[in-house]
Amino acid sequence: MSNIANVFNPQQESKPIEDCLSCDIFNSIFLLGTGGYLVSGKAIVKDKKVLLKDFNEKNPAWWRNGIRGLGGFLIAYGVYRSFDTYGSWKTSQEKKLSN
Repeated sequence: MSNIANVFNPQQESKPIEDCLSCDIFNSIFLLGTGGYLVSGKAIVKDKKVLLKDFNEKNPAWWRNGIRGLGGFLIAYGVYRSFDTYGSWKTSQEKKLSN
């Protein structure tokens, strides 16, 4: 079959999804780092040249609190992913030892 026919009629091959420990670790670190950045308030910093009134109009309190809340959620999810990754790694190590 030609390549064009494969685009319209793809072959039905299913490959099992393998756990990628390094991917899970990077995901956890990324979530914790991004969440920490958002919670710290560095994502919304008032420039010294901007008046407080103009800053509050462009970034209302509900927006700033929402950004920090999202950061808190990302931190919590990063901690959850860290423990989940550790649990799956520990289980895989126990399976290797029992075999």
